[in-house]
This record gives sequence, C-alpha cells and structure tokens, in this order.
Amino acid sequence: MARGALWILVIVTCIIVYLQHAYGSRVCDTQVSEIEVKKEKQRLEFPSNQNTSGNVYHCRWRLTTEDEKYTIEVAMQSVFIGHQVNCSMSSLTVYDGHDPSDFLLRQECSNRTEQMVVNSSNEYVYIVWRLPEGLTTSNTFTLWYAALDNDDKTHRFTNTTVAGVIAGVILFIIFTLSIIMAVICCLRNRSQTEIRNMRREDSTAC
Repeated sequence: MARGALWILVIVTCIIVYLQHAYGSRVCDTQVSEIEVKKEKQRLEFPSNQNTSGNVYHCRWRLTTEDEKYTIEVAMQSVFIGHQVNCSMSSLTVYDGHDPSDFLLRQECSNRTEQMVVNSSNEYVYIVWRLPEGLTTSNTFTLWYAALDNDDKTHRFTNTTVAGVIAGVILFIIFTLSIIMAVICCLRNRSQTEIRNMRREDSTAC
C-alpha cells in the first residue's frame, strides 16, 4: 500500500515538472523578429502570444521603417523585472540601429512605470529583452513605437537629462557672474591704487 502511494507521488511529481518545463519555462530564442514600423502607433509587449513560436519566446526585435526618410520613436510604457541582480541577468535594451553593435539608446534593468521616450537617428531600432534562465511571470514590459518624419527627430531621454541641462545653465551663469565680479574687483583695486599714487605725488610736490 505504502509502495503504491509512493509510486503515485513520483508519477504526479514527474507530470508537474514536465508541465512546468513545457508550458511555464519558455525561453528566449536566438532569432530576430522583424517588425515594419508605420506612422500609426503600435504596441510591443512581453509576454505575448503574438511573439511566441512553439515553446520559445521572441526576445529580439528589429524595427524598420517603411521609408528611409523616417526615424522611429519608442515609448517604454512599463518594465517589470523580477530578478533585479544586474543588467547582464535581466534587462530591456534599445539600440539606435540595425543590431546591438550600434549606439545604445536606453537600457532598463529594474522596474519602471514612468513612460520613457527615445528616438532613433535612422530607420532602425534594435531591441533586446534579456531574461534569466526560463520565464517568470514577473518579467514583463510594454512599449509603443511609431515612425516619425526625419526632420522631427529629437532625442528625448529622461527627466534627469533635462535637469542636467538646467543645472549646466545655472553653473554657466554662476561662472560668468564670478568672472564679472572678479573683473570688477580688479578694476576697483586698480582705481584705488591709482588714487593713492596720485595723493602721494601731490603730497610730495607740496
């Protein structure tokens, strides 16, 4: 009786492990999913049944505009990463070009709910979604993308960049004012020195 119960437990455990491996541990493939980008805004998310091939998820995407005169705007809506160890383990990376050898636009390695917008400088954007071994339900992202006229391309990164620009302007103003004050002090000291010399000359003449 006990031996029969043990065999049943072993069989049930094997079935559970198989189902988890077959349906709950889908991994990223090495193929690149090609996406044509139009002017209408479109969504890319993970996980998604549209980005699934058998037991494997697409985790690399190449966005290409239908016309070379367009660039691509990517708006990261949300990123949730369960294993926040480092960027080599889990990350969402966006490159400004045809492949990962091109310029890095943005890399997210932790949870983000604030929208982040970046723009390419050409007709390509390459996206890599790096996951730990297997798939966990806590690793998800949602982003939007659309083609823009080439004349309208502007790189918009983070609020930190704007704050950095403002801080730079403030520092420049402070630096400029410091130089002006130093020049004024030098001129004042020079005029005071000249006045003293003139008084000495007058007293000597007397």
